Amino acid sequence: MNIDINHIDEKLFQDDERIDAYMKGKMSESEEAAFIEELKSNPELKEKAITIARMVKGMKEVGARRDKKTLAAMQSVSEEELKEVLKEAT
Repeated sequence: MNIDINHIDEKLFQDDERIDAYMKGKMSESEEAAFIEELKSNPELKEKAITIARMVKGMKEVGARRDKKTLAAMQSVSEEELKEVLKEAT
């Protein structure tokens, strides 16, 4: 049995692009409806979409925690310290 690796890679890439477009709301109504129907009938695509959605959610949560820490650190700097840093930078 011959398997065309290039075809498989292209299909995986197309799936990734469609999942991305769906998650970002960049599909037309008809594209979205067709994609949802395909998710219902294609367990591999559905699992991949769920996995990507979970990864994106986790990355956003980590980013939000990091942003809060950065903001807290920035807020703890006094005005004098900030002026000193700006002087040194210029």
